[in-house]
Amino acid sequence: MPTNNEFLEDIAREVAGTGVDEINIKFGRNSAIGTTEIVVQDLGGSFADVTTADVVSVVSDSANDVDAGTGAWTISVTGLDANWDAQTEVLTLAGLTPVVSTNTFIRVFRMQIETAGTLKKADGNITASIDGTDVAQIQDGDNQTLMANYTVPRGKKLELLRGWYSLGSGKSAVIRFKAWDRTTANSVPKTKFAVDGYQNAVEFTFPAGVIYQEKTDVFVTAIASGVGTPVSCAFLYNLTDA
Repeated sequence: MPTNNEFLEDIAREVAGTGVDEINIKFGRNSAIGTTEIVVQDLGGSFADVTTADVVSVVSDSANDVDAGTGAWTISVTGLDANWDAQTEVLTLAGLTPVVSTNTFIRVFRMQIETAGTLKKADGNITASIDGTDVAQIQDGDNQTLMANYTVPRGKKLELLRGWYSLGSGKSAVIRFKAWDRTTANSVPKTKFAVDGYQNAVEFTFPAGVIYQEKTDVFVTAIASGVGTPVSCAFLYNLTDA
């Protein structure tokens, strides 16, 4: 069974042989999946269904995550703007006091600590929200979000290539890869691929032609047979102009 490192090595070999300019990976993990289906991400919970772009508020639960503190100093927030175009903004953290982006976002699917003090990492959990809805979180020690979700920007299309998941010893869960087309009003997320896992690590190839158009949310959920089930997963995708 492939390990996480073996999966990444396979990706490197695949990218080297394709000549494709932009092949990406989204990796997610949650250490305590339970009997309620949630998105495989450090934040947990259901998919953040933000319908109107707004500023992003970012805050830590540690006072040390502040400019010139021992923890994280600056953080990059990556997602989509009101037009569903990709954008990134860097914010300077203020510990327990929320800081607000200049730009508005309708999606956030990655955050990374860019600079930090002597700890070389965030001292606490750092959470981003849009209009009161939590959308992303960096947990202490990771220095980036672990989110198995992505939204296709305007004018792009996404092709799923490979997938991978792992479960803790003695644990079982159902892993679902879902897509949510947001170009249609009142649309719903649909399960496109599902696997039953038991204390294993599995790598697989998606069928050829699994392509999603602009403004489609692509994400992975899990529901376990018992509480406290650690689940990790990733998907490899090719992003091109539509």
